[in-house]
Amino acid sequence: MRTGAKYGPAIAEGEYWRLLTAVFIHIGLFHLVANSIGLLVFGGMVERAYGVRSFLTLYLVAGIFGNLASYAAGPTVSAGASGAVFGIVGAFGTYLMVNRAVLGELARRSLWGIALILGINVVFGLNVGGIDNWAHLGGLLSGALVGWFLTPHLTRESVESPMAFAVEPPRLTTRIPSVARWRTVVVVSGLLLLASTWLISRDYSHAQPKVAIATVADAERSLRLGDYDPARDLVSAMAMTSRGGTRLGLFYLQRGLEEARTGDRAAALADVRTALAYDLPDDAVRIGVATLQQISGRR
Repeated sequence: MRTGAKYGPAIAEGEYWRLLTAVFIHIGLFHLVANSIGLLVFGGMVERAYGVRSFLTLYLVAGIFGNLASYAAGPTVSAGASGAVFGIVGAFGTYLMVNRAVLGELARRSLWGIALILGINVVFGLNVGGIDNWAHLGGLLSGALVGWFLTPHLTRESVESPMAFAVEPPRLTTRIPSVARWRTVVVVSGLLLLASTWLISRDYSHAQPKVAIATVADAERSLRLGDYDPARDLVSAMAMTSRGGTRLGLFYLQRGLEEARTGDRAAALADVRTALAYDLPDDAVRIGVATLQQISGRR
């Protein structure tokens, strides 16, 4: 969270930069290595095919739109370059499709290979927890779409031989999209990103205030019944996204809730009272007060 992970409620509150920063950070060494291998395998081919400028455009656009799809799908914390890598794969698939008449059997085999890799990733993503499938899908589709407008077109040109008896093989020539087209793609992508972010944020169902209001009501009802788990979960979510002294106060409150759940009333009273001395969010204060009332026997 501190270094820029994607977190839906924080983005909805104005931290839009997380859509970009989440592309460049990873959750653990294995995560970093896995994405690096994917980039190593496909990145070189796409960079040679499209050129450095278009490659960087594809990588950033796919990474950001992958995070945007994940943002729209839910409030989870996520990070990593997998959306960008999937976008590179999508762009490579587009390049093969556009030039399949020239590349022939090579394009067909490569497309089947890409389809197999994507199929394996879909199955793996649906059966293993902690994988952001929406980021993968958003990156793949945006990379393929942007790649369609930026892909170079290959043609075969016959070469006349100066010798009548010699036959020269056809020569491949590459027609690269103009700078004007590249600029148009960048501008349109930026406008779509701004519009999509605004539409998603305008009525984001996972925004912290909306979720907190519903969860606090559930927590207060549970506290009256002596069930501390919903309140504790809400405090945990608050602590994850809070900073400075507020986080410390929330941890005191969380510990007090756990002590109250296990029946240690004296320790619970002390920790909850300590928590209320901090500058807590209003929702946390309501939970703290309700907890004091519940464990003190007052209604």
